[in-house]
Amino acid sequence: MARNFLIPTADAIVLALILTPVANTLERIPSIADWAAQGPYLTLTLQRKLEGLRKSLAFMQVEQAAAATRPSPPRRPRRSSSTTIPGSASSPAPRRA
Repeated sequence: MARNFLIPTADAIVLALILTPVANTLERIPSIADWAAQGPYLTLTLQRKLEGLRKSLAFMQVEQAAAATRPSPPRRPRRSSSTTIPGSASSPAPRRA
């Protein structure tokens, strides 16, 4: 008679000890409904955090645009290819006798 009462009670205690950490973990995971309800708040928070990054990127774009509109320094004229320098690779090598 005690066996009919003690075995199910012991099983319940063991299951409670095993499943309590699992239940606690599952309670910590937010459901999709919670995420959907917090959507506007999460969006606002993300916008605030990214504002500094947005400002620095805008500053870099302004700097790049300013650099693109500055006149470039004049280029030096290139040497003509018909002029050869003595001893250069384009001159024929002297033959040995």
